[in-house]
Amino acid sequence: MAEIEAASFPRDARVFVDESKARGYILAAAVVSPGSLKAAQSELRRLLRPGQSRLHFTSESDSSRRRLLAAMCDLKVRVTVYRVRGLREKEARRLCLFAVTELMVLQRASELVLESADVGVNAADRATISRRLSDLGERRAFAFRHERPKDEPLLWVADAVAWCSQAGGDWMRRCAPLVQQRIDLAP
Repeated sequence: MAEIEAASFPRDARVFVDESKARGYILAAAVVSPGSLKAAQSELRRLLRPGQSRLHFTSESDSSRRRLLAAMCDLKVRVTVYRVRGLREKEARRLCLFAVTELMVLQRASELVLESADVGVNAADRATISRRLSDLGERRAFAFRHERPKDEPLLWVADAVAWCSQAGGDWMRRCAPLVQQRIDLAP
């Protein structure tokens, strides 16, 4: 648990989560303080090209990825990256959400926003988070909800860092200013 406690969220932080499943399981939790939230959302929306409703690193060109990362690194957003190897996706996600939930309770974060997936995954996420909050004796420690990426720009930062983390190499270097911590979770 000492590894997880080392990460730091500002009090009342908002946390935005996305994943990558390409090489192992990576969950990126982008953290922003309440005072920086609106400015970060606004700056991220300005990065959209005409006709684009969201940023998704998988579908961006390398030159676009470099431009977007440079702009994201200037935001007051930091990301904690969780990685799990050797587990199926469902179990890896559960393990990561347990860790994020525990850290949010420890750091007194106020809201968790997860990228909306299919109904089954969203329901499993709600059950996982509720169970962990109950285990911690913190049934209502923070609010949590699912959002579509086009409706919440801070999910784009989590998406970018998750993508870079699975891509490795120079992409890890380029996203490094955003990353406050990397945590390997063992089954």
